[in-house]
Amino acid sequence: MPSATQFSASVNRNGFPFCPEKQDVSSYDFWTTLGGTQKGETATESKKSLSVVNAMQLYWNFYDCSFTSSASSPLGSASLSGIDDIDKEPRERTCLSSISKTASNSSSGGQSLSATYQVSLARYYDGSINDESNYVGIGIVPNSPFFNINGDTRGRATIEYKLGGVGTDPNTLPVGSFDTARDTGYITESNIPFVYEVAAGTRAGSPLSVDSTSCSAEDTPIGSSVSFSDLSLDFYTYS
Repeated sequence: MPSATQFSASVNRNGFPFCPEKQDVSSYDFWTTLGGTQKGETATESKKSLSVVNAMQLYWNFYDCSFTSSASSPLGSASLSGIDDIDKEPRERTCLSSISKTASNSSSGGQSLSATYQVSLARYYDGSINDESNYVGIGIVPNSPFFNINGDTRGRATIEYKLGGVGTDPNTLPVGSFDTARDTGYITESNIPFVYEVAAGTRAGSPLSVDSTSCSAEDTPIGSSVSFSDLSLDFYTYS
């Protein structure tokens, strides 16, 4: 784990230099707070508190994510192995409302990979945001996933994987109009709960694989393939 310089910051009595927006998440098929309260569950005070602790861990201390991904075809290949945040140490986040970064790689043959992380936080409500009794904890802003990666081999094989706070079943990730495989569910990464959405698409009859931690697609006749796996999160510590 990397070491960061200790600092103090003025916050809005909530642990952040901003006020997280309110979001009614009751209409989603899946949702989870960062404290682990899921759709259909009653939010306990301990899980509400844990959601704030984990939200602070993501906002202030998240450093980078590493993973394995590749896209290849007879025309070329590309790979991507992570995204860092070394240009925004914790003390440099005191005037921000979110943090984000993107990494990408592509080949001259059209094989491409692009990954983004974004820490944007919201107060989750299981119902009207005007009724504080519906408050269930802090989560990731809907439609602004914490982590997202997509890969493509000129439309022959396509994947997308997301970690966030909400999801639909089946999900609508754009992976082409041919055969597709999709999955949505709950997962914990580095002791932090998320909703994952994953999809893969390829030509009819070619292999597809999706699960909570990985995805792959292959256009067998052409020899194109794309895959993602082995996501790992890393956080700052303080010296």
